[in-house]
Amino acid sequence: MVIRFLSLLALLALGCSQYRVEERASPRPVSGDVSLPKLIHGEEIDLRFSGCERTASRFFIIRLLIRADGSTGDLEFTKGEPTACIRSFIARVVADWAFEPPTLNGEPVGVYYLRTISYRD
Repeated sequence: MVIRFLSLLALLALGCSQYRVEERASPRPVSGDVSLPKLIHGEEIDLRFSGCERTASRFFIIRLLIRADGSTGDLEFTKGEPTACIRSFIARVVADWAFEPPTLNGEPVGVYYLRTISYRD
């Protein structure tokens, strides 16, 4: 986090406005001309190994911010009622994810990505 902050300060000092614009641009949904993000680092979410008790919800849908650099950001649960344990487990897994950045017209863009997570029996 400190390195990212220092990098941003260096870019701003050099007058690199493209980075500032990219950070302010609103993430897009994955649709139309926006390419799908491709997971290049990190483990798939397998709730069997979470150590958490099952809930009444058999699946959850998450909305995840994938930044233009391929890193992950905000995580929101849009469907299902996860326990605090499940929320924590999923948050730890997605924090380690890295993606090949999604693109629009060949340029990397930030997107909101919907993903279904279910119990595997």
